[in-house]
Amino acid sequence: TVRTTALENEEFLFGHLTLPCSQVFAKSKRSYAFVNIRPFMPGHSLVSPLRVVKRYRDMSAEDLADFSALLQVTAEALELKYGATASTIVIQDGKAAGQTIEHVHAHVIPRHEGDLPNPDSIYDELEKPSNRQWTKEEMAVAASETRPFVEKVIAKRQLGGFFP
Repeated sequence: TVRTTALENEEFLFGHLTLPCSQVFAKSKRSYAFVNIRPFMPGHSLVSPLRVVKRYRDMSAEDLADFSALLQVTAEALELKYGATASTIVIQDGKAAGQTIEHVHAHVIPRHEGDLPNPDSIYDELEKPSNRQWTKEEMAVAASETRPFVEKVIAKRQLGGFFP
C-alpha cells in the first residue's frame, strides 16, 4: 500500500532541502507526495521521486513508473478531498522552464470550473513569489487531512501490492 501512516521520524530530501515527515501525505516504493510550502490554490501539492534526480529525462524506468502511479493517486485523492472536477499537473523540467528546486517534482493542483478567469493563467500563478509561505503547522495539518483521501483511492484502485 501507499504508506500514509508510520512515516514518523522519516525525513525526505527535496533537492537541497530536508522535509519532515509531517509534510508528507503519501509514500510509495520510489516516490512521495507532500504539501507545497507556497500553495496558491487549495490542495496545491507536489509529487517527487525519493531519489534526488535533477531532470525528468534522468529518471530510471522504475522511478518513472512509480512516480506516475503516485501522481495518479495524488491527483485523484486531491480532487476527492476538494470536490474538484479536474487537475492541473505540471513539471517544470530545468531552470529555463521555471524549476527552482533541482529535484524532479510535479505540481498537482485540484481545479474547479471558473476557479481562474482563464484556466491557463495557472502557469503565471505558479511563477509568482507572492504566495504566502505556510507554517510547518499548517503544512502538517494539510498533510494529515489529505492522508485519508489517499487511503480511499488506494483501496478503490486495489493498489495495495504496488506500494510498500
